[in-house]
Amino acid sequence: MKLVITNNRFTNCFGYYAGALHNALQTVNCNISNNEFSGNGKYGLDQKGSDAYLQWISKLSGWTAENTHNKIMIMLNGSKSTNIDSISYQISLNSGFINLPKEWAYCVAKDQLTVKCICNPDSTSYLFEICQKYKLCQFDLIHQTTQDCPCLISGDPRAGIICPAYCVKDSTTPEYVCDANISNYSVEQCQQEKLYKYDLIHQTVANCPCLSTGDPRAGGICPAYCTSKDIPTSDCVCDSNSTIYHRSTCQFEKQYCQINSNSSVQKDSCICTGTNYPYGCKCPTDPTQLSSIPQNRCECRSWGDPRAGKGECPAYCIKGQTTSNCVCETGSSMYPQSVCEKDKLCFDDLVHQTKANCQCLMKGDSRAGGICPSYCKSKDELTVNCMCELDSSYPQATCEKDKLCIVDLIHQSTSNCPCLSANDPRGESVCKQTDIDPSDPDPTDPVIPDPSEQDPETDQEQEQDDGIKQQFDDEDQSEIQNEQSSAFQMIWIIYIAVGALFVVVNSKGNYYLNFGRREKA
Repeated sequence: MKLVITNNRFTNCFGYYAGALHNALQTVNCNISNNEFSGNGKYGLDQKGSDAYLQWISKLSGWTAENTHNKIMIMLNGSKSTNIDSISYQISLNSGFINLPKEWAYCVAKDQLTVKCICNPDSTSYLFEICQKYKLCQFDLIHQTTQDCPCLISGDPRAGIICPAYCVKDSTTPEYVCDANISNYSVEQCQQEKLYKYDLIHQTVANCPCLSTGDPRAGGICPAYCTSKDIPTSDCVCDSNSTIYHRSTCQFEKQYCQINSNSSVQKDSCICTGTNYPYGCKCPTDPTQLSSIPQNRCECRSWGDPRAGKGECPAYCIKGQTTSNCVCETGSSMYPQSVCEKDKLCFDDLVHQTKANCQCLMKGDSRAGGICPSYCKSKDELTVNCMCELDSSYPQATCEKDKLCIVDLIHQSTSNCPCLSANDPRGESVCKQTDIDPSDPDPTDPVIPDPSEQDPETDQEQEQDDGIKQQFDDEDQSEIQNEQSSAFQMIWIIYIAVGALFVVVNSKGNYYLNFGRREKA
């Protein structure tokens, strides 16, 4: 018998043991050459052996662990694959994987595009035109138009050319866009800066603090700028850029402190500044003037404090980047205080929070083992419900791999999950239990009862057994006596017969018998 599978193309095939071929063979006369395997897979995370599973049911003569790989490679001569270790084989107890030469691959989906994959003109699941378009957008974007490939929110090589440039911190323009992938300048921070610069009139003081000059909200939600002493009001603030009422004059007339910061003044007799803040000075009403004033002179404000996040005062919390050290800013519309404080409980008081409010953490969750799963500590302590922990002494990747042997054993290879001694869901086709425990009894041995073990019997059953035994003993004794009597009679018969023979032979005079030995007379 000969098996021939040649010059075929197996593309995007999926199966249990392998995607393309699963053969249980009884012959070594096989030709599986010049086949192309592309994009095949099998169910489960382990994708070794994704193209073919070749199984020989019995041990093959002349095949050893050393030459098996080469013999199968000869059968597969000229075959190629897009996958690694894509051929799995098993011969009795000998198993392994074969890595075919690399083959081109068809592009199968947008999220699986590679530079080397080829768009298939015959594909109905991923149309050729769509495939070509997305390949150009992903690997030759700089030469594409915005009509064919829309501008990206991050990392677009056309930014500043045919796409808007990305915002740089402290250097935004109305036309620039926020980059979604800058770690030290989040989209929220970028958007707030743009609003601060280009739509300030519609922003709250909590979102955008009042400016020392040119604020369109001055006289509204921000203090008015002074045009002369206490005009328009006694609460007006000095305009840092006024050419009519210079700031220095304004500050002097408004009694801003002019003496050294290490000095002391009568309480509230002068207004603290960033350069002069003697003990007893009055904190400015305009929060923008708090810059450089230490918090032991003017305590940190719950909103709009320019010192927030700069060492003097805690940073305000940013949505999506909340920590236990930040503070919730009052009056913020971008990150409402109520939402912020709820999020902070997940850091400050996690042990008392529900999973609905604070989801279980992959590391260091104080609720682990309670309302959250326990962390897996080692392979010997794995359970279905434990959770692999980040940065643990039991590495997360190793833990996740080991857990598959418990939660998804049926789809795992024997190289990842050795066969169980019993009840392995992968069955005998994958796991052949040929090893025999020397302590197990040989099923062909006769059963030898243990004399120390007796079946319990009732008194009545014992009496009945004794009676039956006595009856058989009497019958046996009688039979023995009869047999002895018969044997005695037989001896006499033999003696008589021998004696007669002796007489007869002697009467002829030719021979005589001497205890069974025959001699010539």
